[in-house]
Amino acid sequence: EISIGVPVEPSIVYKLYNYLQTTPEIKFVRTQGSWNKGTSIIITLDKPIPLIKELSSKITEAAVLPVPPDKDSIVGDRRGLKKISISPKGQ
Repeated sequence: EISIGVPVEPSIVYKLYNYLQTTPEIKFVRTQGSWNKGTSIIITLDKPIPLIKELSSKITEAAVLPVPPDKDSIVGDRRGLKKISISPKGQ
């Protein structure tokens, strides 16, 4: 899961979607959200890739950070699900 924080910067969203759509190992599952409440993008990977490192290099104006899983969340469970937060630097 990739979480884009508020305020949502159009340039960050553009670069993120461009990377996600042009990387063959990445498949979209679902996107939900709004410009004023943030966005959540669920993806799957065909094979492991260093996603945080890749996104950080492609979207230099954003902070790309792993989010520790909640104890009640399935994110980060044994299937390798993880959550990544993307927000403009300085936010």
